[in-house]
Amino acid sequence: MNKLLLILFTVTIPIYTFSQNIVSINPSNANAGQTLTVSITGANTSFSQGSGTVIDFEFNQGSSVVNSINIISDTLISANITVPSKTVTGDYDVYAVNSIDGSLTLVDGIHVDGPSLVSINPANANAGQTLTVTITGANTNFSQGSGTVISFQLYQGSATIVVNSSSALSDTTISANITVLSSTPMGDYDVYAVNSIDGSLTLIDGFHVGVTDFESVSINPGILIYPNPANRRIIVEYAATAIKKDKIISIINTQGKTVLQVTSQYQKIEINIGKLPSGLYLLKMESSEGISWAKFIK
Repeated sequence: MNKLLLILFTVTIPIYTFSQNIVSINPSNANAGQTLTVSITGANTSFSQGSGTVIDFEFNQGSSVVNSINIISDTLISANITVPSKTVTGDYDVYAVNSIDGSLTLVDGIHVDGPSLVSINPANANAGQTLTVTITGANTNFSQGSGTVISFQLYQGSATIVVNSSSALSDTTISANITVLSSTPMGDYDVYAVNSIDGSLTLIDGFHVGVTDFESVSINPGILIYPNPANRRIIVEYAATAIKKDKIISIINTQGKTVLQVTSQYQKIEINIGKLPSGLYLLKMESSEGISWAKFIK
């Protein structure tokens, strides 16, 4: 008997599925407070078929940022949006939702440059000095935001720099007359600007209090520095009647920056200055009895 051998072949036909996603947004950069039109492009999406296609952004702060939306095709949306004025600088997700695609996300799809303080000019002053400074911002609203207020960092809870008057010259520029209190320690101080639109802005270490005019410094003849000019080291010696208490000795360059600082209770001290660049320096000797100054050249 002949046997019939039946061989069954199983043919597997692959079924490909394509996931939906947001590919890009153009432009992909905006400023805080800016209104602009963007194009959102998808892949394998159904923007025009899915009912109720909605877009949104991570920088949404509780109120709608999408002014209008136009579904151009299944893969393209045009939208007019307004970035909230208080949006901080950073990258933000873009969202699209409808009944077919579900919820789609373009992670970090759009970059926003938020309001910020850029500079203060001049950026240096002496303790006890009164001067007018210009504060410059980027993407700020100084003239529009109600009650723009300028202030400076406190020192140990006390005021250091007093703002006598200020005027918003434009959305990005403020002129202010300030007084650096005579008791203000040398150092770098933050600058603050606050208003109803930008919120609270900070220019970290934006303003330096120090010596800006070497010729105006009164030298204490009771302090001796030798050798002067010096190379690798200086010896600081002072008369017994000059300063009797523990002292903080600071070396200051011509930019008003403290480049070296030591503490001593002795009448004579050696200080290594080998790593300092060549130039003119002030030596500030500070104790509970007051401040005294001397000069030397390296």
